[in-house]
Amino acid sequence: MPLTDEELYSRYQANVAILSAAMKRRAAEGDAVAAVILARGADVSAVEAVVWEHSTVLARYPKRKFFQMSEQLVTDIGPGVVGETQAETAEAAVEQARFAILTAVDPSLRHTLADSWIDISVLRTLPAPSHDELLGAVRDRTGGMEVKEFIAHRRRESGDAMASALAAEASGQTVEAIEMAYAADLYALEAYLVESAVALGDQHLMSVHVRWELVSEAVAMTGELPQDFIPAVRAIRAAIGGAIGEADAKRLEGNLQPLG
Repeated sequence: MPLTDEELYSRYQANVAILSAAMKRRAAEGDAVAAVILARGADVSAVEAVVWEHSTVLARYPKRKFFQMSEQLVTDIGPGVVGETQAETAEAAVEQARFAILTAVDPSLRHTLADSWIDISVLRTLPAPSHDELLGAVRDRTGGMEVKEFIAHRRRESGDAMASALAAEASGQTVEAIEMAYAADLYALEAYLVESAVALGDQHLMSVHVRWELVSEAVAMTGELPQDFIPAVRAIRAAIGGAIGEADAKRLEGNLQPLG
């Protein structure tokens, strides 16, 4: 079911909290690339929350207004500046990106938006990630494959994993079948996220890293799964869909393997 206005706003705020915590963990590990990407993801979720709140107050059709404002903001901001700046620290790189957003956003939202952003002082001691380091993170994710090859590879793995899952379920190994089906869905999800990122011009796959973090948290919070195969897989898929949003969840459906 589509989220209510209040639920959607809460989801954006929850995403800020999830990504903020993840940023702090990665910063403590000294991973400047991941920490900056997650900080940027938290900032984007904060923008979504503020713009959504503004849309529901002022517009008769808030979703339409929300997407119009968001599209215009993305257009005005242009390509991300992370990895392409002269900033010395990770904190400064994120601050530059924030300045670009504040410059583009409606003046009436600037104060509220600036107040909504998370504390990024933990990034102060880390170097700003370079363009080459961000591309290195892409190579790590794809295992050195070209992006198109990686997407095709993940989709083949998804099909193979689901075939194994269905075979395990047919032989009465339900626990193993659920695990294999989960792997199949993660392969399909990663292929979808990478393909979507490339289509949107996200050459550093930053959106993939952010969404993967949100999905991981959502799945971890699902609690005890049903004991039967199909209900368990559907519960996991619902958690994944909730984490990536209604529109992407609908598009992802066509990339998931059938359950028999």
